[in-house]
Order: sequence, then C-alpha cells, then structure tokens
Amino acid sequence: MGLKDLIIGNVMSVIDEETVELQVIRVARNNVHSYGDREKIHINKLEPVEFVSLHGMYSKPQLERMLMGREVMCVVNSLSAASGIEADVFMSCF
Repeated sequence: MGLKDLIIGNVMSVIDEETVELQVIRVARNNVHSYGDREKIHINKLEPVEFVSLHGMYSKPQLERMLMGREVMCVVNSLSAASGIEADVFMSCF
C-alpha cells in the first residue's frame, strides 16, 4: 500500500497536461511528510468521473479551464526527489 497523505489547496497554475502547482491551504494532521506553501502535483487520476477525458488525458488549456483557482484535494500516492509528488486529484465538494 502506497503513501496516502492528504493535501488540500487551490490550483495556482497548470504546468502541463499532467502537472499543476498548488497553493497549499491545509494538510492532514497524520500526514507522514511535510509540505510547503506551494507544491507541484503530478496528476495520476482526476475525479469526479465526469471530469475524466475519454482519452484519459487533457490538454493544458482544458485543465486550465477546469482547475485554475479551484480548490482540490490531493491523495498522495508517492513522493520522490526524481518524480516529485504524484497524487489522485479530487475536485472539492466541501
């Protein structure tokens, strides 16, 4: 079972079709790792299902329209110096 830290924040920029920069506003108390005020998140999966592309990937402009300025919750799957933070990203419903 992989890492399951939680990060909640606002999407400040879309770097490419798989990566966003997040302004971190909250983290779970029981997270294993510490996170900075801004983090780059590599998107493994984007939820809810209605936001999933038929092709499995979005273009950078599509992600910008969907995510810019929105609050998201990231469930961290892995964290490494080489690949950074990889997470499942959920559109906030809270």
